[in-house]
Amino acid sequence: MSTQITSTQANALSIVDGFDGGHDPTASPIRGASTRFKDGVYLAFGQPIDVCGRSFVVLDRSEGWQKLAKDTPPEYLMRLRGEPRPPRPHVDQGDWPLNLNGTPEHPWKYTLYLCLLDVDTGEVSTFWSSTIGGRIAVEQLTDQVKFMRQARPDALPVVALESRDMPTQFGGTKPRPHFRILGYKQRGNVGAQSLLASPEQKVTLREVEAPSIAEQLNDGLPDSLK
Repeated sequence: MSTQITSTQANALSIVDGFDGGHDPTASPIRGASTRFKDGVYLAFGQPIDVCGRSFVVLDRSEGWQKLAKDTPPEYLMRLRGEPRPPRPHVDQGDWPLNLNGTPEHPWKYTLYLCLLDVDTGEVSTFWSSTIGGRIAVEQLTDQVKFMRQARPDALPVVALESRDMPTQFGGTKPRPHFRILGYKQRGNVGAQSLLASPEQKVTLREVEAPSIAEQLNDGLPDSLK
């Protein structure tokens, strides 16, 4: 007896990874709930969500051009792994939409994406942002993960979704997203069964040991001298 998989189930089963994610640069990078940050609040499909006390494994990071327009599906031109950033798609300036200030603005925005797995429920969502604040948050997280992976190549960060104030060009401050690292898990323990965990099940992933001082400094003695 065959089992028919709905589009929702297929979406949940997709393990988002630079190698498993496919090679179509125009495919949507969004998995699960589409999550954004605005005015100090995280939103899923435009509705505020409570992130207090929740933690998320960051399964993947991706980036590329995104075009949003009223009454039309989003369009994407993603950067492929190991490839340079693709050029922004051309749009005649006369066809640029007006931004909130009434100024024509190019409709294609370079956007960063984080695929998140809720540690308690197994729910998958995708945070995305094309703002300066979002870029700062993702790049700070990226720097920390790169440092950890020098010693633990299989490490995936576990984060809390928080907010930080950042200065504006007008002299004040405004909130931006912040991904506070709670620890690390092992990528080898993240699979389809984890992604399909029921709300009553808690996703358990093997902890990653923090690197030793010698590993952090990359100055361990050769075996012949120990």
